[in-house]
Order: sequence, then C-alpha cells, then structure tokens
Amino acid sequence: MIALALILTAAGLLLSGFFSGSETALYRVARLRLELAAKTGDRVMAAVAWIAARPWLFIGTLLVGNNVANYVFSMGVILIIQNATDWRGAAAETAAALLAAPLLFLCGELLPKRLGLEAPFAMLQRFGPLLIFFAVLFAPVSLLLYLWNRLWKALAAAGPEDVRSFIADRELRHILDEAREAGLLFDVQRVLAARIFAAASQPITAHMRPLSQFPMVPWNAPAQEVEAALRPDPPFVLLRHPKRKNIPAGYLFAVSILLRQGESDRIERRPLIRVPADETVIEVLTQLYESGEPIAVVRDRAGSPLGVVLESDLRRALLAAEDEQPPGEPAPPVSAT
Repeated sequence: MIALALILTAAGLLLSGFFSGSETALYRVARLRLELAAKTGDRVMAAVAWIAARPWLFIGTLLVGNNVANYVFSMGVILIIQNATDWRGAAAETAAALLAAPLLFLCGELLPKRLGLEAPFAMLQRFGPLLIFFAVLFAPVSLLLYLWNRLWKALAAAGPEDVRSFIADRELRHILDEAREAGLLFDVQRVLAARIFAAASQPITAHMRPLSQFPMVPWNAPAQEVEAALRPDPPFVLLRHPKRKNIPAGYLFAVSILLRQGESDRIERRPLIRVPADETVIEVLTQLYESGEPIAVVRDRAGSPLGVVLESDLRRALLAAEDEQPPGEPAPPVSAT
C-alpha cells in the first residue's frame, strides 16, 4: 500500500510540474518560432502550434490536468500519512495539506514555471508529445469551454478572445514605450511599429476597392478589347467568369497588355485569389505574399464579390502616415520592374 501511495505522490507531483510549466511556456513562447518549426516539417511542433492557436483547447487541457494532478498528489500524501501514522479523516487531510503544500509549491509550481519562463520553446519541444496526448484526452472538457466561450461572445459585447487581444495590444504598446525609453528604439521606429500593429488587425473590408474601379472583360477577350478597357489606375483588368456574369475569376497586368508588341494572343491570364470578408489586413497580406499575387477579390459568406484589394494598398496602409490618402482612393500607378 505504501508503494502505491509513493507512486501516486510522485505521479501527481510530476504531472503538476508538467502542466504548470507548459502553461507558462505556451504563454511565453514566440508564436513565430512555433510556426517556423512547423514549416520545417516538425510534426510535434506543428501540433503544438495548432494547440497554442486555440486558447480554449490548451486552457481546458491545462485546467483539467492541473486539477487531476493535484488530486492525485493529495491522495498519495494522505495514503502515506494513513500508512505511517494512526491518523484518519480530517486529521490526515490537515496533515497532508501542511506537509504537501511547500513541496507542491516548490517542485510542482515554482520551478516548472521558472523553466517555462526561461526556455519555453525547449520545454515545449521536449514535452510536446505529452501535451498533445493530454489535449486529446481532455478534448471533451475543452469543447465545453469552447461552447461556453461562444455563448459568452454571443451575449456580451466582446468575447474573451477580443478582450485578450485588447490586453495583448496594450502590453505590446507598453513594451514599445519601454524600448524607446531604454534607447533600443527611435521614435520613428516606435511610431512605425505602432501603426503597423494598429492597421494589421483592421478588417480587410476597410481597405478594399469597389469593383466599379476595375475594368472587366470576358475571360477569352481578345487583346484589342482588353487594351481598349485599360485605365490609368488601377493597373489591372479583371476577367469575367466564363459562366457567371459580373463575377471576376482572373486578372491581367496592364503592363503585359502594353508590352505585348503585336503578339495579340500571348497574354498571361492569372486566377484571382478569393478571401473571406471577415479576415484581417495582415491575414490577407500574408496570403498575397505567399502566393506571389498582387490582387485578391473579397467575398461574403454566400460567395458574392464585395470588392477587390491590392497588395500595394495593404502595404501602404501598414506603412503610410495617418494623413495620407485612404487605400480605397485611387493610388499612383504601379511601375513595372
């Protein structure tokens, strides 16, 4: 019996340390480093990055895990006291609390959290498989937390994720101010970073141009018809869907029309990227950079086009001064390189 008590105590202490350290590591680790590790083909870190991107999942896993670990540890300590002494009931529980609290605080909370704070990526890399196992094991409880989160968001003006984003934004601005005071950032760098972070979370619909600004021709329109539809700005011609009128399905570079040098049919028609209307500026800009395309069409949930966004407009929104023209206004023509 004493062997079982020792096993329960050790297992509870180790699990408590694991969940406490993992909690700190998940909050402390740089999300970019997780994504880079996932891009290199590390499946474990890819799964950890997926879990870290879903607060409801890892919070539910850590909450349930910590409670289970503390319960197992307390049960083991009580069994040790009952086997080593004649104490039973409330006396054994009180003695267990007095004896176990310092050990649990030091080895199950303080030291693991310190490790997660100092080396979050290394800790997640080493214990990632165990974290994935418990995330799957406690998924039903985490799902209840997710449903509660959605209910709260539906009833309240702002959901927990919105509040969390607001707090993170405020902390980031505080860090930028401290960096400037320490001499690590110049004022212009701090202002530029603040503008980038402020614009990155804006909805993409705030920076899209109406379809009426773009000439639209049939998909298989001859070069002469495309050239006749050109405008000084924007430097693109939209291609109409072959079966659905007024639905853009592709685009042409205006410069490719002007430089075709008599080769009327050698025009590169490119497909048009489709992005949901609820995505942010930084999400769409990332998609454009990864695909190498300078233009995308914004669609609603029904699939209807709402407008068009240009990579140059989004880049200008992140870097431009506040008194410049809004992205929806006509921009200077983009020069070809």
